[in-house]
Amino acid sequence: MLKSRNLLYFPCTETMLMYALNDKPELSRILGAAVPHTWPVSPEALPYFLSMVKIKAENAKWLNYIVVFPGTSTVVGDIGFLGPPDADGCVEIGYSVIPEYRGRGFATEMVQRMTDWAFSQQHVVSIRAHTMPGNTASIRILRRCGYVHISTIDTEKGPKYLWKQINPSATKPNTGI
Repeated sequence: MLKSRNLLYFPCTETMLMYALNDKPELSRILGAAVPHTWPVSPEALPYFLSMVKIKAENAKWLNYIVVFPGTSTVVGDIGFLGPPDADGCVEIGYSVIPEYRGRGFATEMVQRMTDWAFSQQHVVSIRAHTMPGNTASIRILRRCGYVHISTIDTEKGPKYLWKQINPSATKPNTGI
């Protein structure tokens, strides 16, 4: 488990992901926190995380973390990466906060904590993120946390912004540079 000023971060094990998909009352019991009906914000991502944890349990630290606000003992969102660092030392971050807890600074706190955590791990050279151009809240969060807009990518669903932050203390993987 990771901690930040106001939040607790629980890495999703295979069991937790199964309960998140099929038995929220049991997930609530395991976490010791209420799991609102509005969580997860993106339920379609859970099967991906489950498949990655089934492939290799050690992947859990590079995947989804359930975020709890101890002040109300409630799951307020989730954050994580799409997997371990790639060959270039890059990971991709994603996050969400349930609607009733937005606007309290939790997303900024979450992104900063996980950015700091990732940069403390061996071989992480950079972190990327994507946002939709109209998602001004997420754009503000990424900027506050030190991410820089790199480019705009055309996708089937329209344009996406690509953001990146470079680890100031990292060496490039496999080169020692």
